[in-house]
Amino acid sequence: MSSVKKIDFTGTRIGQLTVIREAGKDKFGHIQWLCKCDCGNETIVLSDNIKRKHSKSCGCLRTNTIVALNQTHGMTHTRIYTVWVNMVQRCNNPNSGRNYEAYGKRGIKVDSKWLTFDGFMEDMGDTYRDCLTLDRIDVNGNYTKQNCRWVEVLVQANNKRNNRFIEVRGKRATIPDLAREYKVPSATLWARIYKLGWSIDKALTEPIRRHS
Repeated sequence: MSSVKKIDFTGTRIGQLTVIREAGKDKFGHIQWLCKCDCGNETIVLSDNIKRKHSKSCGCLRTNTIVALNQTHGMTHTRIYTVWVNMVQRCNNPNSGRNYEAYGKRGIKVDSKWLTFDGFMEDMGDTYRDCLTLDRIDVNGNYTKQNCRWVEVLVQANNKRNNRFIEVRGKRATIPDLAREYKVPSATLWARIYKLGWSIDKALTEPIRRHS
């Protein structure tokens, strides 16, 4: 009984990908290959996907195609269109650097309906204002109609997953909340508490020195 000969895909081109070398096996025993995308990003592709030419890029081609197909509505240069593009890029484009690491790589996805700008506008267009920003209610949840809203920047700042809450006179508050209430710049308040080690009361009430 003859064994199946393993194919060496090194150097093979599929779409925007060039196979560099074998990269071990996945948990099911399938052979994986390290590939270099024309955009500069590297990605892992299974042998079967190379053989059947199912993989064409690291993901950037799909994202760029999505954006390109949505540029026929006359709103390409509007702020809300930029918000939509940025949302799709940070969730679907591995070449987006830190933005992708904080969203797509972390498992944050965009609702399939929102992969078209028209679908996004249908759900979110009526409540949009230029002074607002797109915010996810659950910071670990996906971009969906149920989990998204338009809010002022301060509200979104309070909703960041790495924001710190402080107990002040029996009430939980964030640095932006306290800065607004006590009229102390957020950067100054943060430095007083976390860098200089001041007490909360002193950080909130100490007069700000004005330098000539």
